[in-house]
Parts: sequence; structure tokens; C-alpha cells
Amino acid sequence: MMRTNIPEKLSNIVKEIDDRGGASLTRLTVLKKWFERTERLSAFAIWIATRAVSRQGKTSGATAKLFREVQGMLAGLDKLRPQLDRQMAQTMHDSLRDFQNECRNQRWGAVRIVHNWNLMLAEQGLDIYLWHLDSPTYGYKLAADYCQHYDARYGNGLVGPSRTKIQELVRFRSLGRFLEMKPPYTSRQGQFMAFIHQYTTLHGRPPAEAELVKFFHVSPPSVHQMIVTLERRNLIKRTPGQARSIRLTFPPEKLPPLPGASASAGIQPPMRQSEGQQSTDTEAALLHLGKVQIEDLFAHNDRNPLDDSEFIPLLDTLIESFARAGLGALAVKNLRRHACGVYHRYCQEAAPESTFAANLELMFRFLRGSNRTLWLRSM
Repeated sequence: MMRTNIPEKLSNIVKEIDDRGGASLTRLTVLKKWFERTERLSAFAIWIATRAVSRQGKTSGATAKLFREVQGMLAGLDKLRPQLDRQMAQTMHDSLRDFQNECRNQRWGAVRIVHNWNLMLAEQGLDIYLWHLDSPTYGYKLAADYCQHYDARYGNGLVGPSRTKIQELVRFRSLGRFLEMKPPYTSRQGQFMAFIHQYTTLHGRPPAEAELVKFFHVSPPSVHQMIVTLERRNLIKRTPGQARSIRLTFPPEKLPPLPGASASAGIQPPMRQSEGQQSTDTEAALLHLGKVQIEDLFAHNDRNPLDDSEFIPLLDTLIESFARAGLGALAVKNLRRHACGVYHRYCQEAAPESTFAANLELMFRFLRGSNRTLWLRSM
């Protein structure tokens, strides 16, 4: 049997309304799968909020003022990739919540009294945009609240007036195809996200901003501004007050390859590449990242010295992690030779008369068995 897509399923709901007079709200759960992509849910939440406040009707006083304020904040946003100032959006969300925050106790519990449904939809849209982009269920509930209509025969559900709003969902979904055609980030932002993903995969923890500074050869303020921008665009999330808490919200398979040699000279826009070229770029990036990590490890050990019997095995473990991540044998040898060169440099700072051969002999004393053999073969 041929599978139907989401627009077809939504169109079938419209047909059911026409044929039977109504349909269950749960039919809209077909949208949940589509909302698994955070950029889709972000666009949908702001689209609903914008549609809701465009239906102001006859209002006055504080209600009319709130409509104008939300309309002004949402005016001119990119329909597919809306970007709101988070502080402004949160302030507006709180104003909308406080405006309709009365509750009444019923037998089944407290019930919130909603005087203006469109302002409630705008509040829900901002709520998702700010805090719930990882929850497709919130997107489904927003769609249900937007489309539902009360009918004395069926109660709240998808009835006659709902069909127009469901057709609006179909048109919005067709716009969503552009989300897959064009990445929601600039080439520079893509490279930073690719580094974050690559680093996290290799080391089991996100990078610190200092490591981004070293890899991309840019200033600390530039890196911090990039992180703030990525978070504002909902491409990453961070835990306030927690170091190394960056995590991607964008699917890693949609990221561009991370250039190696070109990264330090300035990030260029990603070009269409063959599979072999992408593999070469990834290997170059891993090699560059490995050298950065080796330099960092030596620098840390210089500030907080370990005995070589502990430090050298730790260095060997770091390089092995790149081998396990898929770095080729020749590139792993390159990392070992680089580590030997850095070790010799630090040794000469302490003992200028020492030779490269003597320092390597000292270094290799702390490697055991087959690991020592691998290092010897790399020279």
C-alpha cells in the first residue's frame, strides 16, 4: 500500500468534515512526526501566533493594546526561520499570560478562564518558541487549539469552520519544504556547529569556547557572539551557569563537512563535494583538531604537571581516541610525530642541551608493549 504524506492526511480530514460533519482532534497527531525537526516547530509556533493576532476583531483597551504589541513584535519576521529577541519574546509571553491568568475551581480541578482565544494562541506559540522546541506534542496541541471549533452537536472538535484552518496548515506545510532545501544557518555558523559535533563525538563532552578560539583562530569575543547567535536561532542549547553545556538541536547529518586546512584561514561557504572529497575534508579536520588537542594537553600539563608515567599514557589515549573515531592510519602516525615534536620542545625548554633522540627515548619508556611499537613505527 502506498503511504500517504502529511498534506494528503490533512486533506483527508477536510474530506471527513465535509462527509460526516466533523472529525476528532486526535486526527491532527499526524503532525507530530513533522514537528520532530525543531526548525519546523519554531516556524509553526510563530506562524500560528502571527495568524492568531491578525484576527483581532473588535477589541479595545488593554486587549487592543496587547494585540498591537504582539503584531508589532512579529511583523516582518522570516516565515520559515523566525528570529525573535528572546528577552523581548519572554516579556511579551509573560504579559499575555498575566492578562488571562484567572482560574476557577471546578469539580475536576482548576480551570483557566480565557477571554480572548487568539491572544491565548499567541501566548502558546511564544511558549513553544522559547521553551518547547524539542516537544512535538506541544506543536500538535497548538495545531489542535488553532483548528478546533465548538459545535452544539459535536462539542469541541474539527467541524465546519475548522476546514479552512486545516487547509491553512496544508499551505504552511508546503512552505516547509523550503526548510529542507536551504539550511537554516550561514556557512560560518555551519562550520562552528560541525566543529561542536565533531568535538563532542570524539571526546564525549562539548568544547569550551577557548577550544573554538584555538581551532578557528578568532578572538574570544567573536566566538562568544557566535555561540549567542546560534542559541538565539535555536540551533544549539546551553545550560545557564554550566561549563561545556553546548548541545546541538540541529540534526548532525544535515551539517556541512568541517574543512581542516581552510579553517584557520577563514571559513569558506560549503561547496557541493563528492563523497571522496568530503572524506578528505573530514580527515583533515580531525587531524587539525587532534593537533590542537595535543597542544592543549601539553599546555595543561605545563600548568598542572603530572609525572611522565601518568602523562604519556594519557597522551597515548588521546591519540587512540582519534583512531577509534575513524582517523586513517597515516594521519594517526602524523599525530604521534606531532606529539613527539611537542614533547621534545618542552624538554628543550627545561634542558636546552637535550637531543631529539634522547628525549624520545625518555618518552617511550612510559609506553608499554604494542603501544610502544606503534609509536616507534610512526617515527
